[in-house]
Amino acid sequence: MPRGVIDYNNHGGYVDIVDDNNVPTGEVLPLKVANKRKLFHRGAHVVLITPDNKVYVQKRSAKQFFMPSRLDISLGGACDPGETPEQAAVREAYEETGLKIFQKDLEFITIYRESVYRPSRRTYSRTFSYIFAVRLRDSDQAVNLQAHEVTSMTAIPMSRLRKLIRRGYDPKLGRLITTRRRYRQILDHLERMI
Repeated sequence: MPRGVIDYNNHGGYVDIVDDNNVPTGEVLPLKVANKRKLFHRGAHVVLITPDNKVYVQKRSAKQFFMPSRLDISLGGACDPGETPEQAAVREAYEETGLKIFQKDLEFITIYRESVYRPSRRTYSRTFSYIFAVRLRDSDQAVNLQAHEVTSMTAIPMSRLRKLIRRGYDPKLGRLITTRRRYRQILDHLERMI
C-alpha cells in the first residue's frame, strides 16, 4: 500500500516494524497484523502549545480504535513506512486538526515505549512513541478537526493541565486516556518550556 494511504480495515494502514530496542527490522506490515503478532512499530505525538502558553487537550472520537471518547494531551499516530517521527508528527497534526506546523519547530520531549493489551479487541499495541511539543505561532490559524479522529479541542492553562493529569479527568472535559505516566514526563518538560 502506498505511503500515506490509510486502510481503516487494518486500523491505520501499514507500519515499519522495529525490534524491542527500536531498531528497524526492514519488515513492513499492516498495523492490524503487527498488533496481532505483538510487534513494535513507531508512532509520533505532538503537544500543541498556544501563543499564550495554554496546552490543547483533544477529545478523541467515539469511533477511535484506541481509547474512544477519552481526552488526550497530544495528537498523533503511527509513522507511515519510510516516514521519520518528525514527518509523522507534522502530518498527523495537519490531518487531525488542519494546523500547519513545521519540523524545525518541533521540540523533542521523549521516546515512550508502550506495550498495551486491549482485551475488547484481543490484541496488543506495542509502540515506541516519539513525543514532541510545538509552540504555535499564529493564534488565528483555523482548526479543522477530522471528525472520525477528534471530536473537540480545548486550550487549557498549565494549572488545569496539572489537575487533569493528577486526577485523570476534568469535570467539564471528561476522562484522560490511561497513559498517565507518559503524561507526567510530558508535563515535566512543558513546565520547563513555558
